Amino acid sequence: FSYTAASLLPIIQPTGISTPTSIPTSAPTSLPTSTAIPTRIPTPTSLPTSAPTMTPSATGIPRGIVANLDLILKGVAASPLHPVRSVSVDVYNTQNALVASKSTQVHFVSAIGNFTGSVDLGAIPSGVYIIKIKSDQYLRSQLSGIQSLLSGSTNILPQVSLNAGDINGDNKINIADYSMLVGCYSDLLAASSCTPANKLLSDLTDDGQVNQFDYNLFLRGLFSRGGE
Repeated sequence: FSYTAASLLPIIQPTGISTPTSIPTSAPTSLPTSTAIPTRIPTPTSLPTSAPTMTPSATGIPRGIVANLDLILKGVAASPLHPVRSVSVDVYNTQNALVASKSTQVHFVSAIGNFTGSVDLGAIPSGVYIIKIKSDQYLRSQLSGIQSLLSGSTNILPQVSLNAGDINGDNKINIADYSMLVGCYSDLLAASSCTPANKLLSDLTDDGQVNQFDYNLFLRGLFSRGGE
């Protein structure tokens, strides 16, 4: 026999590596599931079943009765010094019993020469009512006819005119108002007896002066129907 150098080398097998005896032939048939996932989401049991009756609706309109106002304040200048006025709105039922009394503000609209605004009359029920409106320097005036008001909506009220001349605010035009106006009258001469508050009230045209225009406006109111 003959031997080569290669045939005399020992065959060394690695000792730290093991070979798999078999290879899986198929993938697992199902994925593992977790038993910790809840089967349903609990719902709270303390939610309110109804909303309060006076919370605002989705459109922002209160659930009470809202009314839009359109007022003519007779004699006011084309550019009044006080374009925002406070008014009171009294609501009576058909038996002439007062059911609501509210205050609000109206704003001068130069394009039409009127004062407009809205008032929330509160949670009175839908129905027919008599409505009266009052502002400083003016007699209270009743809207024409009986007004049908619907709860939960904005009601458009008819236009109403208020007569000027109630300077002292007692819903009358008489000698007491005349005395206040004459005391602040300063067409040519200085006012004889006038306080800043009286001048403001006697300035019926709201132009900053108490003169013949205010006097004439007062006379027109004096012969008008009294406050309603």
